[in-house]
Amino acid sequence: MLDQLTLNTLKDELNLGRAEYFPSIPSTNDTALEWISLGCPNYSVVVADKQTKGKGRSGRTWYTLPDSGLAFSFIITEPTQKINLLAGVAALAVYDAVSKFVSADVEIKWPNDILIQKKKVCGILVESQWAGNQVQGIVLGIGINITSKSLNFEEKIRYPASFLERFAKEIIRRDDLFKDILANLIFWDKERTSQEVISAWNQRLAFLGEQITAVRNENNSITGKLLAISDEGNILIKLHSGEVLEYTANEIQVNI
Repeated sequence: MLDQLTLNTLKDELNLGRAEYFPSIPSTNDTALEWISLGCPNYSVVVADKQTKGKGRSGRTWYTLPDSGLAFSFIITEPTQKINLLAGVAALAVYDAVSKFVSADVEIKWPNDILIQKKKVCGILVESQWAGNQVQGIVLGIGINITSKSLNFEEKIRYPASFLERFAKEIIRRDDLFKDILANLIFWDKERTSQEVISAWNQRLAFLGEQITAVRNENNSITGKLLAISDEGNILIKLHSGEVLEYTANEIQVNI
């Protein structure tokens, strides 16, 4: 069971900052950004059973229905170095936790979607709060589909989606999965300044060696072979000309 009492226990075990559970909330990320502006501690977390206006990348919506998945935002207020690698930190934390519960192949679709058998089960949105040119904190918003109910909404899904229980080796307790992810977030954040994050991110990368289109916006994209993730967290793409280009984008699309 995931509730405030469970969250209080996790707060003590993992030495979290502020930690609150909401039965329903518009967006955990929006609440987390408000907390940062008020000066919340490092490793604070906002959790919701139901999320009515959750945010995905590129203005998309991420729904969370009650008792169906995980929706939470993890706050880092001490992002002193390599904050560009926090997308990888979040993806690795979820990948490692999910892999314990499922028997199918898990991969990271750059920058931070979690795929099982090429179907999306988790989306991650990284947002930041600034004061002038100084970053106050980073929010890692994470939404995970656990049960089939998590896909029970009318809006069309833009990328093939699925849910963890479809691939599970056993019944998934949300509190167990949540605890693993939080512990992994802390572990990988502490590794952020080492080469280990990039190495692990590359080892778990989906569509490696395949032809992809990296899309920055509707007027800016490139196509080539996905080679790796760079030390800066961008993707290295081999163009048809043979040139290798380091590129940052909002998402990648696989060319079939």
